[in-house]
Amino acid sequence: MKKYISLFLAVILAVTSLSSCKALDALEALEELEQLEDSSENKETEEVQDTGSSEDKTTIPLTLEHPAEIEAVARLSLVKVSTESKVRGSMGGGVYYENGTSGNVYIDAVFSAVNLSTENKKPDEIFKAYALNDEGKKLSSVLYCIETDGNTSVSNADPLLPMSEYRLHAAFSVPKTETELTLCFEIGDAMYIYKYTQGNKDMIDRPLNAGGNLKIEEFGRLEYLGYEFTKMLKPSNTSGAYSYYNCETEGNTYLVLNFDLINYGTAGIPAESFVSVRAMFDGKYEYTGFVSREKTDRKGFSTFDEIAPLESATVVGVIEIPESLMETPFEISVMFNNTEYTIVS
Repeated sequence: MKKYISLFLAVILAVTSLSSCKALDALEALEELEQLEDSSENKETEEVQDTGSSEDKTTIPLTLEHPAEIEAVARLSLVKVSTESKVRGSMGGGVYYENGTSGNVYIDAVFSAVNLSTENKKPDEIFKAYALNDEGKKLSSVLYCIETDGNTSVSNADPLLPMSEYRLHAAFSVPKTETELTLCFEIGDAMYIYKYTQGNKDMIDRPLNAGGNLKIEEFGRLEYLGYEFTKMLKPSNTSGAYSYYNCETEGNTYLVLNFDLINYGTAGIPAESFVSVRAMFDGKYEYTGFVSREKTDRKGFSTFDEIAPLESATVVGVIEIPESLMETPFEISVMFNNTEYTIVS
């Protein structure tokens, strides 16, 4: 193209017999045209390079609880995808993030994640994510955070420690009108994709019934014994002096979940580090409880006393609720070893 411009300019100079001043103007115009051409060529090269880097990604369909491991980076397993107005811990009751964009909701993708590197990693250093609507438009507003405080809170500042397991959230802020979405996760050299319909709750259901045992090697064994409603929770041994939990709020009572727990680890651990509980009544009234162990003398309860290695302890999950809900259907979420189980009334 430069040859054509030069020839065109030469013809103009010859035919019109431009003055030296006018010739200088023409040469300056030629230089400007050449600069514009170089700029255009550079822009085209940059665009082609961007497209190429995206095409280099290997696309892999993502399914629930199918593990993906990237050597020296992370091991990930998608455990739940749901539509939420706020991002919170699986057991609730703690710090959460509310969607402040009018007309938007969160599509909350929750992973079980292990940091396989030797350094602390921020949630957004494990992978990068974005969503595509059904027309291919990219939606890039994503909140990354991990669950803390016994899965009751979320934090976008706390890191994933090396070789530690967390629940990791990638929450996509999208308009309520976007119903069909493709969730994209760039992990290493691969692009994992998950098809999602807004409003659905995608997760594998794990029912827990009375008498059911959950056994995890090198962690523990949890047996669910049943539940009860009571305003006064007493220990097994009430002879002489003992301590108990008394629901002092007028019109409220306790929903108590009873467990037997054995510690298979090599160190003493408090009961709340093994298990956490949350109750949902009538699909909309949510209450988070606390977990306590019965003391070794069975004359009281403690949230601080550890369960020693290979010790078997009586453990209770205590949830305070209004008495008016006692006859209402409820669903209890139990978290054990970073896996969620469901008890239905």
